[in-house]
Amino acid sequence: MLDTLAFHYPWVMTVVGILGFALGVNRTIKHRKEESTLLQILSFFAGLVMLALPIVILLRIKQEGIYTGYSLALMIVLSLSLTARPLKRIPLAYIAVIAVGVGLFWMALKFKETQLGKEIAMETFAIIILVILAFVFAMSFFVEKSVDALLAILGWGPVITLLSASAVIHGVLIGAGLTNKSGIFQWSGFGP
Repeated sequence: MLDTLAFHYPWVMTVVGILGFALGVNRTIKHRKEESTLLQILSFFAGLVMLALPIVILLRIKQEGIYTGYSLALMIVLSLSLTARPLKRIPLAYIAVIAVGVGLFWMALKFKETQLGKEIAMETFAIIILVILAFVFAMSFFVEKSVDALLAILGWGPVITLLSASAVIHGVLIGAGLTNKSGIFQWSGFGP
């Protein structure tokens, strides 16, 4: 299924762009409480599909001339824009700390089975793990705030509208054969 979507990515980009354009206009002209829930849900799932497409294209579609880095970058930025608000709600710092904590705990248990590990007290392992987790939390909290700021910009209505309009134009230009694989970038003079 994704292979078919990836091969016809200009048209998928066009459809997702139209949906994103509607979401961007909706976010621009309405207050947050009055925004369309259906548009937000559809746009989120369209953003997930658009995020998966570059991966599938790179891993599965081996034909040269089908896509460019410009198209892949536009797909990724559009997908992040469409999924920005839901992604912003995920507490990345806590998820990172939990993942690192589980990994360190597992490594400590494995290390404890070695000859050197048997000579070191478990309290020492616990202190080392706590120090590492505190550092990871501090760093991931800083990174999370930076990512949240970027997602706030990408999730802003006018930005979504602009990116989505670009995706629609890009997809139509490539899909209809009006330009080469560079689409809007060739048309505007920036691409090959």
